[in-house]
Amino acid sequence: MDVYEVSQEITDTCGFLSMLLNKKPSEELIEHLRKNCLETLPSTTDENNNDGLTQGSSLILKYIEETKEEHLAEVAQELAVDWTRLFRGIAPGYGPLPPYEAVYIGKDSQERCTQIFLELNKEYSLHGLSVDCSCSRPDYVGVQVAFLHYLCKHEIELLNQENYKEAQKIKTYYTKFATEHLDKWIVVFCKEAEKYAKTDFFKGLLKFLPEFVLKLTDDR
Repeated sequence: MDVYEVSQEITDTCGFLSMLLNKKPSEELIEHLRKNCLETLPSTTDENNNDGLTQGSSLILKYIEETKEEHLAEVAQELAVDWTRLFRGIAPGYGPLPPYEAVYIGKDSQERCTQIFLELNKEYSLHGLSVDCSCSRPDYVGVQVAFLHYLCKHEIELLNQENYKEAQKIKTYYTKFATEHLDKWIVVFCKEAEKYAKTDFFKGLLKFLPEFVLKLTDDR
């Protein structure tokens, strides 16, 4: 693939992950996945490839295929329960610790938590963005992935304008962001969360996500 195709695949994948991490599964989401999941996931279906991207994609697609004849409401409910268990930090023992950066690398101490919030909010504000803290925390995995998606879309815009120098700067920036933030804790979270996942869909997502972040940071 050329530079544009690689960047477009990364952008699409960030968008896909952001959608799943930031929205509780609904009937509309299930319908969208049934129609578009195969096209949205990157081409990682090589049977001889046993990495997390391939395993994760296979599990996600397997779930979509096996539940395609079930009522949308039933599938949405099953996934919504699993999503809440995995990403909302409802109660100890019910699911993993919530996917907040400060929880995994700062032991959620107030001082370290504040430092991480300040660092992330500064990154977001540099691009004219802010986080509605009544809905989520700036260190939530979904917010960080959504930020990557925003930056990737900007990179695509620059490539379309043939502004390759600025596009490379954006790529370097978002790779550095992923390295300094997600890459430091996402593997630990996903390994712990896998113990609680009940559906192949989210088992697949938890295999796919850390491998994608690793690939993103290794490509710098």
